[in-house]
Amino acid sequence: MLENMIKLINYYSPSENKNKYLKEKLNKLKSIKSEQKLCNFLGCKEVAIDSHEISKGIFLSQISDENNEVNILARDFKGNIRRFYFKKENVKSATTFPGFCAAHDKKIFTSFENGTFTINQDFVQKQSLRTLKKEISLIHDEIKTLSTLIFSPEKHEDIRLLKKNYHGQAKNLKRYQKLFNNLSHSIDKGGSIMQFKIIDDVPNNMVQFSKLRHDIETILGIPLKHAYIFIFLLFNDGKQKLILATFKDKTSNKLMEFLVQNKYFLNEYILINKERFIVSQNFINSLDHVDYNTMLDDNKIIQNKFFLKFMGF
Repeated sequence: MLENMIKLINYYSPSENKNKYLKEKLNKLKSIKSEQKLCNFLGCKEVAIDSHEISKGIFLSQISDENNEVNILARDFKGNIRRFYFKKENVKSATTFPGFCAAHDKKIFTSFENGTFTINQDFVQKQSLRTLKKEISLIHDEIKTLSTLIFSPEKHEDIRLLKKNYHGQAKNLKRYQKLFNNLSHSIDKGGSIMQFKIIDDVPNNMVQFSKLRHDIETILGIPLKHAYIFIFLLFNDGKQKLILATFKDKTSNKLMEFLVQNKYFLNEYILINKERFIVSQNFINSLDHVDYNTMLDDNKIIQNKFFLKFMGF
């Protein structure tokens, strides 16, 4: 929730004193509590537990240290909000969010959590379900935050922007919930409504990353309105895999084909969303001074040499 709001304020409110401005905004945002989330798998109304978006056993343990800790990029709320820092987090809590109820979390994911890991249709659909549910959870929180700010007695200089994003996220929520329901039914019935591609030629950065990309415009003249693609950068058994997964529709397939052929745009999207990175200590140790500071900078890094070498350019 806070990450999206920071990006929103950071982009639309340029100011020499932006760090102070952001802190004032975020102090108000932090006081808004998240609502209790429900499982919603096939309509389940049980309360959601803290589910892992990225598997603890299959992926996080692969890059954890001797204390079972991984590194995440966290906002420096006490210092410069426009900067990140590497924060240690135990694999038990890393990437968790209010996802599914205990019964469904176990039922859905046991098939590959406790077995031999293989990148197949079953894994891709279930990993996509996790990532999609996290996006829905984040949007729920963001809508509540926007609503609170819009209807608060205090006047906001960016009220039009808040309303615009409120309505935009409300539409996205309906779309994402429809996708979630369709994917849930497919998994429950053993169906196949997704396709995927594995890109092997990426450096072994020991990075775990999971994100849904939703396009509403065009790229280089290619119409991609409401194209959805899941991007997974996953490290397992000494190998880094870049996986692109999408629903079986022409628009989303066009986006996947475009990103496969134009990896520059794919890399840009991954690094712009670097706050979703989970990395090993070895990865951090491999960064030189310039690359280290680049990772912690909030600005886009597409012009930096680190961007070019991160995915093997």
